[in-house]
Amino acid sequence: MKTLNIILIIILVLISLSCSGNDKVINASNDAWVVLASVSTPPSIQLIEMPTGKVLNNDIYYTGNSKSLITAPNKIVKWEFYEDEIALKIHHIYYFLFFTKDNKIEILDSIYKSIQVLDFGAKEPTEICIPNASTAYITFGNDSTITIFDLKFLKLAQNIKVGKNPKSIATIFPDTCLFVTNSGDNTVSYINTKTNNVEEIIPVSSVPIYTRLSIDGQKVIVISLGNGKIDSSPKSAAIATIIDKNTRKVISTQAIGIGNSIKAIDQIPLGFTNTSSKIYSYIITRDYLFRYNIKTGNSIMRMDNGNFQMITFNNKRGEVVLIRVNPNGSRDLITLDPTTAAKNMVHSLPSGTQAVLPL
Repeated sequence: MKTLNIILIIILVLISLSCSGNDKVINASNDAWVVLASVSTPPSIQLIEMPTGKVLNNDIYYTGNSKSLITAPNKIVKWEFYEDEIALKIHHIYYFLFFTKDNKIEILDSIYKSIQVLDFGAKEPTEICIPNASTAYITFGNDSTITIFDLKFLKLAQNIKVGKNPKSIATIFPDTCLFVTNSGDNTVSYINTKTNNVEEIIPVSSVPIYTRLSIDGQKVIVISLGNGKIDSSPKSAAIATIIDKNTRKVISTQAIGIGNSIKAIDQIPLGFTNTSSKIYSYIITRDYLFRYNIKTGNSIMRMDNGNFQMITFNNKRGEVVLIRVNPNGSRDLITLDPTTAAKNMVHSLPSGTQAVLPL
């Protein structure tokens, strides 16, 4: 039987945009690229060329299915693998549309045709993680389990018991290690995908809500909200924690703030991304963009002010991608150099955009 050489590409993204004329575009790239934009009114998914902003398709969902969405997805995830690594012959492409409030994920194929709707009952899907070519893992922010999804047969396989309110999940492809943040238990669960068992529980700072692995796969970065941000308990600082992936020991913690000028106790992290750099990751809060030095684990710098609502990394272009909400309610799509945080592009997307996926 022919052995398949498989590359997996996972892209995660959220939220929306419009344009501000106050930002000077620095070092802007002229080569065209495209994004999928989930628009709330009317519910649709537009295909838009960048940096021109030209709409190439008003609704790829309608094109693929001859019907309109009832609601727009709050997150879009792409999964893609190849039969031939050299020729890049595409074997499959799937798009996972998250409808978290409706407790569903809808799967589209490479021509945007709906092939399955996963209904999770009362469970709210928050993230999907794919550590190998055959299996995905889905977290549910209001439950205490994660679900295994068989990518070959496109069916739900089994549940794994973790901690309370598993919000985020991380791995690096290919790998046998999964890390799940349990925001209700202030822990991270380590899962071995060979056995699908929780093999270790790692205590972290209060209300861990985001996690990612460093690009070299050696560090697990966890972002904790802190107490008193979503309830009436006494407030505590937002904290970034680094865990050694191999030993599963915490090796550093850092308050997300700048002393008394930007107090960590007041910060509400809204997103986090690693980059192609082994040195820098980025954190957005309600008011600031921070650059976090994951090499040392003890340095955070404020890079910008603003009401940031989304952050991710575009691996194909090597850029940090941000959504900033302006005082008038419009939203800017911003791309940054991952080392210097200089703006490469500021552009608008349709009003009501609530999720984007760079392709």
